Amino acid sequence: MIEKISMPSSIRLKYLKGVDPNGKDILKTRTINNIAQSATDELVYGLKALLEEVQNSTIAEFTRLDSGKITES
Repeated sequence: MIEKISMPSSIRLKYLKGVDPNGKDILKTRTINNIAQSATDELVYGLKALLEEVQNSTIAEFTRLDSGKITES
């Protein structure tokens, strides 16, 4: 039997840092690790506004990454 063991989640943020001379967006990526699996999507998304305020940057993309270890039992 195959079993999945949930691991802590991560959040990947892509910040808009400006525009290059060709008019393309300049994005910076940051990952926050060890988000509890029990944290709801609503709670995690609530971090977005707080992080934008603290960073003084617009978050262009906000992604929750759930992972798990797959084993044979």
